[in-house]
Amino acid sequence: MMKPFSIARLPRIEFGAGALRKVTNLVAQYGRRVLVVTGARSFTTTEHWERLQREFTQHEIECRLCTVMGEPSPELIDDAVSNYRN
Repeated sequence: MMKPFSIARLPRIEFGAGALRKVTNLVAQYGRRVLVVTGARSFTTTEHWERLQREFTQHEIECRLCTVMGEPSPELIDDAVSNYRN
């Protein structure tokens, strides 16, 4: 098992067991809105996505979902942020 670690730059990258449990608190440090970028179905069909949505709701965090095929490029992320900003 990989020992958990993070790279503390923006975008912040969290690795290892338990990283998903940190998401809600990390988002709350920056505001009350989050854009989640994920694969077409790989994550959103799991219980982890359901739990994360519940946590966002409980913490009054507005969540928007952007699904992509393959690895998202920096340009794709910039475009998604621009599209979802409002």
